[in-house]
Amino acid sequence: MELFQPWHLVVLLIISSLLALIYVVPLWVIAGKAGLQKWATIAAIIPFGAVVVLYYIAFSDWKHNHP
Repeated sequence: MELFQPWHLVVLLIISSLLALIYVVPLWVIAGKAGLQKWATIAAIIPFGAVVVLYYIAFSDWKHNHP
């Protein structure tokens, strides 16, 4: 019995895709509410991209809607 089977890649791809969605979707919503560019949150998928996205959101000027 081999330790690494081809279906392991499929399982790994599915799990990593779900984890990426779980992490990117909230960042997407936060960026939208802050008035920032939403597409930049996709960078959170790459390694250390999440840190860059968090700094982008934290230190940019947010657009506030005052009534």
